[in-house]
Amino acid sequence: MKNLVIRAMSGAIYVALMVVSILWLEQGNATLFLAFFALLIIVGVDEAERLLYGGEQPWPLRLLDKIGALSLFCTLLMCGSGDSVAAWMMSPVITYFVVRLCVQLFLPRVNALRSLSASFFAVVYLAMPLGLVVPIMTMGFPHVVLAVLVLIWLNDTGAYLVGSTCGRRRLFERISPKKSWEGFVGGVVCCLIAAAVAWACQVAPRESFGIASWLVLAATVSIVATLGDLLESLLKRTAGVKDSGNLIPGHGGVLDRIDSLLMVLPAVYVLFSLISML
Repeated sequence: MKNLVIRAMSGAIYVALMVVSILWLEQGNATLFLAFFALLIIVGVDEAERLLYGGEQPWPLRLLDKIGALSLFCTLLMCGSGDSVAAWMMSPVITYFVVRLCVQLFLPRVNALRSLSASFFAVVYLAMPLGLVVPIMTMGFPHVVLAVLVLIWLNDTGAYLVGSTCGRRRLFERISPKKSWEGFVGGVVCCLIAAAVAWACQVAPRESFGIASWLVLAATVSIVATLGDLLESLLKRTAGVKDSGNLIPGHGGVLDRIDSLLMVLPAVYVLFSLISML
């Protein structure tokens, strides 16, 4: 019972911080958003590198990778806001890439291939998706990122409720034995219903985002969120660990909480790019 309470409280704090930071960003106040998402990136890079490298990278590399990830994150945010200095901001990202490669030459006791792979994967895996929040806002409709977050959480809820009650056929037993096709369908249906309700309530202007767009968005989020969860499960299973970290009591690490989001944001960005061309 105590663990359930701790899990619920830590989950509520995470959701509150995520929602409030997005709401403040929509109102033009980016302070909390930048602080919260920077924390996700800093901790997430460490977690991803431990999973891929199999241990702790030397601290100069970890620091350098965090700087590179934050530089990429800020560059993508500024590109999405149409800031004229966005091109100039690419300089820190390019500098990180060159310096990171050069630093590896002076670490003879470190496996170069595993170290570089862990660094570059962690930087791109965390910073690129989270940096698309502002670009998605400019391409979509008001509260679009909140809508995506709600769809992810509803997909998880629907998949859990249906899968735990009537799940029989394994979805991807090699990676995640508990996931079932029934739960997957339950998550998709839950998202589609939520999309129909959002359209009926005119969450977005109907002339620019109709019922078909809502249903495609919901299906995309549901399917890709499941793939994102499976990918992180694959990384943990390969590394031989249960959780990516222990920052969030009852939930594990940062990657355990945002694994779906890291796949969904790029997919939604591509989806809105396609919609804008139609």
